[in-house]
Amino acid sequence: MELRTSWHIKGWQEGWQKGLQEGLQQGLQQGLEEGRREKAQDLVMRQLKKRLGFLSSEVEERIKSLSLKELDELAEKIFEVTSESDLRKFLGVEH
Repeated sequence: MELRTSWHIKGWQEGWQKGLQEGLQQGLQQGLEEGRREKAQDLVMRQLKKRLGFLSSEVEERIKSLSLKELDELAEKIFEVTSESDLRKFLGVEH
């Protein structure tokens, strides 16, 4: 039988609380990041549909797979995109 002292128990409780807080913080950060990515994705898709009129399902799926950084880059280049062909080149999507 293992002897547990109050400092063992206190250490375990503090470690558990710290782990829980770090896990919650990490989950919150990931949730916020995903929310920003989805918002950027929605905005870029709406802008492209308005600019080009239509996006193929293949292009839409590729846009949905972009990271937040890639979506920001696409948003900056959106005025250079004049056709789906231009967009496909930017996205690296073959015809």
